[in-house]
Amino acid sequence: MACIYTIRQNDRLAVSKLVSNLTRGAVRSPLAQCLIIRFISQVIRESGNTQIGDRPSFYDYLEGCLRHKAEMVIFEAARAITELNGVINRELTPAIIVLQLFLSTSKHVLRFAAVRTLNKVSFLLRFNLPLLLSYLLLLLSSTF
Repeated sequence: MACIYTIRQNDRLAVSKLVSNLTRGAVRSPLAQCLIIRFISQVIRESGNTQIGDRPSFYDYLEGCLRHKAEMVIFEAARAITELNGVINRELTPAIIVLQLFLSTSKHVLRFAAVRTLNKVSFLLRFNLPLLLSYLLLLLSSTF
């Protein structure tokens, strides 16, 4: 899968078709799921607003990965959603909630990763003060 992506990475249409086929298939490996999430993020980033029809299906896949059993897949999906350009509040909320749940875990790496990602989100939302304050209140209420 990664080899095919590397071969086709300069052809946007081929990469988009590859990612569409991979999201329809049943990939069982968590590492392969993380690669697919990164490929989707790259396709969305490169396409911008030109392929609006593909974005909902790719976003649905990312949101579905938030309910995966492997923690690295969940974190990778949450990170990809928070880094999307032009993401709206409704799309951002599930990723924020998952990252807040990672703050209460006993694994230090997950807590650090969640804090780092939430910090990046807070910098992106610094111009939207009411939304930032509501997320900070949720964050504080979940940690205590």
